[in-house]
Amino acid sequence: MPGRREIKDRIRGIRSIEQITRALKAVSMAKAARAQAAVQAARPYDRMLREVVGLIAGAAHQARHPLLETRAVNRACLVVVSADRGLSGAFDVPILRRALEESGAFPAAVYVAVGRKAASFLNFRGLELAGTFVDLDENVHIRDARSIARHVITGYERGDFDRADLVYSEFVNFFEHRTTVAPLIPVPIKEETARNYIFEPEAEAVLEAVLPLFIKEAVFHALTESKASEHSARLAAMDGATRNAGEMIDRLTLQLHRARQAAVTGELLEIIPATAALE
Repeated sequence: MPGRREIKDRIRGIRSIEQITRALKAVSMAKAARAQAAVQAARPYDRMLREVVGLIAGAAHQARHPLLETRAVNRACLVVVSADRGLSGAFDVPILRRALEESGAFPAAVYVAVGRKAASFLNFRGLELAGTFVDLDENVHIRDARSIARHVITGYERGDFDRADLVYSEFVNFFEHRTTVAPLIPVPIKEETARNYIFEPEAEAVLEAVLPLFIKEAVFHALTESKASEHSARLAAMDGATRNAGEMIDRLTLQLHRARQAAVTGELLEIIPATAALE
């Protein structure tokens, strides 16, 4: 059994860790609340934009645009959105696993890594990266989504790949998030749309304006959902770490009391025979 001094040192060390994890938990709770509000504010716009762009693209059936072109898929691009920082438990594991599963459906695949976790994982496995975006701002900005969207659009138009999908974590609540795969390019359309729409200017000009906007918004939506999920996962991880530290302190405190009691009992066993001998 370790000595009392060693147990006390371990208790002090674990108590310091508990204070850190408790502070990180409070920070994560505040960030998760802000991220949740951002997700809830962005979802109606994203839903409406998808509906409108799908209707426009479906109605402009005679217009041609590279971002609507359906090709035979020889190579796919998976835009994998992960965390940039650690201390979030196993948050990235299902995202990376799903990306590998999705790549198996195509003859070949390349990846755009968004976040350090995806970049390091894909690099470690020797997979082909078509782009890497790391050290993004803690708060999701449209400029990051614009850079990623522009990069993916350029690769698609250049013929580097024949379709692009988003793989990210969709926020459900503080305790749940689910891995989602969403088509990005070619842009999904609604074929059942009525065919009597009048475009001003011509349909090609309208598509040229709205299709890149849709892709940028889809990326922004994925970043927003992923950030909220990441903060909720970090909140859960810090909560678990704080509780584990508290339980370990309780066990060590009990062990310290037992060691102290054993020491007192040992001293009594030494004193009693000596006192009896003196009598």
